[in-house]
Amino acid sequence: MIKNNIFKSTILFLILAISAIAFATDVKDWINDFNNGFKTMDKAMGMKKDLIKMEELLLEAIAYFQKSVDVYPNSLVADEAHFLMAKCYMNLPFNKTANMKKAVQQYEIIIEYMPLSKYVDKAKEMIEKIKSDEKTKLISPDSEEKTKLPSDKSTN
Repeated sequence: MIKNNIFKSTILFLILAISAIAFATDVKDWINDFNNGFKTMDKAMGMKKDLIKMEELLLEAIAYFQKSVDVYPNSLVADEAHFLMAKCYMNLPFNKTANMKKAVQQYEIIIEYMPLSKYVDKAKEMIEKIKSDEKTKLISPDSEEKTKLPSDKSTN
């Protein structure tokens, strides 16, 4: 009986250890994605003279931030990742109207799904700024579609 309990305890310990290692690897990858996104975005902001390179770097940063929220949508910095994605979209030099709409979608995710976020007020402010900018010519607030999280599986 004692040998059986020791065997079960050993197996349980090994399962927990393997799970912890796998979780730590996922978290490490997630942190790396978030940090890479931030570094890439920062680098892109200094490329104002080379708009094509700036666009490439901002799109790369968006991909890193998106991956981090896809893997851990409820993380402590998911709101920041959405906010930084919006900032990237706002700074993309080409196709401004479409990118401003994408920025608004990121801000709306923060407002709707993360109401306690420190970014809510700034997100609301940025949406108003974007909507008041005549150059972007966004759709009217009355006709906007409801923003869905990327993980939302409901049908259209």
